[in-house]
Amino acid sequence: MSHSICIIVPCYNEAKRLNVPAFCRFAAKHPRVRFVMVNDGSRDDTLDVIRRMSQQIDCPMSVVDLPMNQGKAEAVRQGMNEGLTFAPDYLGYWDADLATPLDAISELAAILDQRDDLDLVLASRMSLLGRKIDRHWLRKKIGRVCGGMASLVLGTRIRDTQCGAKLFRVTPITSFVFSSPLTSRWLFDVELFARLIQTWDAVDERPFAERVFEYPLHHWTEIPGSSLKKMDFLKAGWELTQIYMRYLRPFASAPDVSQIETTLPPVRHTIPLRKKAA
Repeated sequence: MSHSICIIVPCYNEAKRLNVPAFCRFAAKHPRVRFVMVNDGSRDDTLDVIRRMSQQIDCPMSVVDLPMNQGKAEAVRQGMNEGLTFAPDYLGYWDADLATPLDAISELAAILDQRDDLDLVLASRMSLLGRKIDRHWLRKKIGRVCGGMASLVLGTRIRDTQCGAKLFRVTPITSFVFSSPLTSRWLFDVELFARLIQTWDAVDERPFAERVFEYPLHHWTEIPGSSLKKMDFLKAGWELTQIYMRYLRPFASAPDVSQIETTLPPVRHTIPLRKKAA
């Protein structure tokens, strides 16, 4: 990896599921990746686990502790703002259960390395030949329905909006879209896409579909114990309606793009380059 990368990992009651050895192995091989672990008001020992991991892991790692649970959207947003202060080239977020293996970080980063015209790479759980996507059939069906509805709202076909692995090229717009809280609790990824569509439309004429790349994962494994419940998907219709009305309906209020050039937060320090482990 030639570029510096910062990955946000939102954690809520993940003490028993965090794969500390996997983080340690990955860190030893990838000196230019920093992790920001966000404890989202967990009621178990998650905070202690990630603090111990940050002390033993041979990798730049930060811990953000949110005393009260604020939901994944806000945990990701606060983590992304923390990550921006380290001035990475690429910034993304990853599910703590590592259903998407950490090695896929390199795969998503390689796309941004090769394509200067792209601003965002989305991991996609597409069941293609040669891929191993282990996903519960019902969640898969519900995901397809939600993805289809989201595509209609966004006006752009996206196969998998909800996979918890995404990587951004850091620009002033990256900071701008994470500068204020997201209103959607369950479909915050879709709201984020709507913000990007609205903002990119306001600053130039390159559409969302030309800036975003969907990358079919080689491996994805559903991990038991997710806090997301099947009933949560029933709220998708209402949230999609709110997203459309707020960002994408005709004559929706345009973002104040005059502030974009000044939205990057002050740089605390850059991600250090560390020699790889022998």
